[in-house]
Amino acid sequence: MSNHDFSSRSAGAQAPVVSTESDGNGADKITGSPSSNQKGKSPWQSIGEQQALFRYLLDQINDGIFIIDPDSGIILDTNRVAYQRLGYTREDLVGAHLSTITVNSDKNMSLGQIVKKGLSTTGGIYEEYHQHRNGRRIPMEINARLIELDSQSYIVAIARDITDRKQLEDELRQLTTEDGLTRLFNRRFFDESLEQEWRRMMRIQHPISMLMIDVDHFKHYNDTYGHIAGDVCLRQIAAELTRQMRRAGDIVARYGGEEFAVILPETDAETAKGLAETLRESVQDLCLEHIGIPDESVVTLSVGVATLVPTASQSAIRLVSLADKALYRAKASGRNQVQA
Repeated sequence: MSNHDFSSRSAGAQAPVVSTESDGNGADKITGSPSSNQKGKSPWQSIGEQQALFRYLLDQINDGIFIIDPDSGIILDTNRVAYQRLGYTREDLVGAHLSTITVNSDKNMSLGQIVKKGLSTTGGIYEEYHQHRNGRRIPMEINARLIELDSQSYIVAIARDITDRKQLEDELRQLTTEDGLTRLFNRRFFDESLEQEWRRMMRIQHPISMLMIDVDHFKHYNDTYGHIAGDVCLRQIAAELTRQMRRAGDIVARYGGEEFAVILPETDAETAKGLAETLRESVQDLCLEHIGIPDESVVTLSVGVATLVPTASQSAIRLVSLADKALYRAKASGRNQVQA
């Protein structure tokens, strides 16, 4: 069953009686003493055997366990799953500071204070990243408790690897925010982001701009080349729009059908119009063949631009409406142009 020898355990011995009670300050106080058999012997013949049993049981648990000094942040003990999962030996971690395995850990911070605060706000369960010896980050769910044993405080932290859960969450998030064809953000994400950026720009009273983009004569393109070619065309345009974005905060989305939209926080009208011209020219320069339309032989874009400084009397819908009207003017004026 194990490498430990439990054959010397006294016949008829009972397990120790151990009880826990809260001290009122978020700590579990452990009290009790081992029961004895009729001859008054301890339940195990030696302290070493007790330690061997404790070590055996600890190493059978599928989650990582860390016993930590609350004041120094030093790891006092850990089980096999915990150290092997991170690429260490037990000897590597016992006596090391918790910052050895945690990402962005502060050695100067009292871990006891962190855990006590966590217990009062989240019940001691939180998420953080642990760092493998090779540098790989592993997402963990931590269930930490501050306990008191023989007037000495310890933190017992159970660390569960949630890599699979995080991957599933990312996949679900991608499904709800990404357009399946173009891999751009979808309409839902666009609407949510526009509301958030609108409120943010209102707080700081900075301008927000929006581009409404339409692929010119796209119905004719589908009728001429087929819907599969049309899908390829939309993906190429989406990739080019993304490539031209210069800031992480700018959002490009598929608005619907052959329409795209761009949110440009903290962007004035002149800058937004300049970017719109860049996008129009860059797509035209792709030279995607489109025969049979007036004046052009390649795929082109029409772009409407709108800029506002948000106020409490307006909503983000106003910005969308202005960009849509500007797009209509671009199309009515002959397409393949930018209107603001």
